[in-house]
Amino acid sequence: MVSIPSQGGIDSPNAILDFIKADARKRGLKTQELKSGKMRVGLVVELGNVQKGAYVLNAVVDTAPVGNPDAWEYPPFSAIEKDGWLYGRGAADSKVAAAIFMSLAEELSRKVSRMKKGLLIFFDADEHTGKFNGCKALIEAYKNIKGVVIGYPGDDQFNIGSRGFYRVYAHVLGTSGHSGSRQAVKDNAIDTAFAFIRKLRKIDIENKKSGFPLPPKFNLTAVHGGEYFSMIPNKVTLNIDIRTTVEFGEKQAETLLSKIAAKFGPKVVLEKFESWPAFMLPKKSPLCAVFRQVFKEMGLELPFEVSGLSNSGNLLAKYGIPATAGYGVKYKNAHGTDERVLIESIPLVHEIYLRVAERLTGL
Repeated sequence: MVSIPSQGGIDSPNAILDFIKADARKRGLKTQELKSGKMRVGLVVELGNVQKGAYVLNAVVDTAPVGNPDAWEYPPFSAIEKDGWLYGRGAADSKVAAAIFMSLAEELSRKVSRMKKGLLIFFDADEHTGKFNGCKALIEAYKNIKGVVIGYPGDDQFNIGSRGFYRVYAHVLGTSGHSGSRQAVKDNAIDTAFAFIRKLRKIDIENKKSGFPLPPKFNLTAVHGGEYFSMIPNKVTLNIDIRTTVEFGEKQAETLLSKIAAKFGPKVVLEKFESWPAFMLPKKSPLCAVFRQVFKEMGLELPFEVSGLSNSGNLLAKYGIPATAGYGVKYKNAHGTDERVLIESIPLVHEIYLRVAERLTGL
């Protein structure tokens, strides 16, 4: 799988999905296809009676972009094994997890008759695009999902939550004109944007006290505006990304930005792009309880932590579906140059997820 390019928004997902479908067929497994419009966005293997409710093992099979391939020690789709590491884009996030889950699907398919609850093995091919159409299609197709376990990499902690986000376009308006005009420039949108940015830079929300393990966070992530040397721009657009918590969520972030924008009157117009809630599973939740039991059996003592990064778990939280946001193989440089996973870490992760799946399905 690592050798098949599947960069989100760059490569068609068809090649990786065709490979997974063929591999499932060789293992005697049937797959259900998920689509967003005409585009294929994922595959599902159904085990047991999933219509009465099912847990999900979720592995992402599209990847982050490669970036500059010349910066890699080995070609990003070579899938080279070197000194115990498997190199390649997507090895960590999350094609090794997909391979593990396919292996589990084959093993568990022999025990379906004894399953008390259904299990879905979900191969998500539209996560790194940022559209999350794979996960959305899963939620639409299966109405009674009990919980989702996401196979993100990392063996040093068990992620039970993540900060959310509130994302806004701030359109700063002005009056266009010729830069060489004899008349004074009174309403350059860039000047107003600078003034607005200075106000935004005074935002201090990271020191807010809350019961969430991580604080909220403000970021200005893009500035778009202007075209020609001779043209005074009448519009500048800012991308604003606020990472939210349970206590400081969309409502609080919206109120904060609206108060600042109001000082500029009609010159600043806020347009909401997207908002997902923060989430944190209660440590007594069924998913946490099962993992804690299995970790103890395997002699592992892992901290249960919250990630600062948003992920599919936030989208699932928006629909009230509990999710874990990652435990997996040991890795380096996910999304970066020379992404790789430690091959010897795979068997332990495989065994942990097997035991988790057996308990979740009542085997």
